[in-house]
Amino acid sequence: MLLDSNVFLHALGSDAALRAACTSIIDAVSEDRLAGEAAVVIINEIVHVRHRRTGDRRRAVADGRAAAQVVLLHPIDDVDTASALDAFQAHEGLQMNDAVLVAVALRHGLTTILSTDRGFDGIPGLRRVDPADAEAVAALVASSG
Repeated sequence: MLLDSNVFLHALGSDAALRAACTSIIDAVSEDRLAGEAAVVIINEIVHVRHRRTGDRRRAVADGRAAAQVVLLHPIDDVDTASALDAFQAHEGLQMNDAVLVAVALRHGLTTILSTDRGFDGIPGLRRVDPADAEAVAALVASSG
């Protein structure tokens, strides 16, 4: 399953409910109870957002490195770029960065994305699971083990 950058960002954030849910997901991936993959671009997003929010460049880089160690990272290639452009054009609610994640997920046969972003809803071949949905996350962990 693919993890969106917002799972990591919420684990580091101030919303207590989402922080706990997302930290639990990252822990499950770290402990190999849940398979976690991501597009390499999420590291860029994590570092960018963390630096913007904290002003601490060193901490932002450390957060990016920590995220990179937890998941299997997939590079972006020209096929992903073309697919992302098509997805972006076809789905009004999808941002371009998220279209890249869709392309990577589908190319690697990943049918589930963990994300708080509703822009992934309705993408053929991809099911979004909200990290705050404890029952759905528990089912993912149970089926992964």
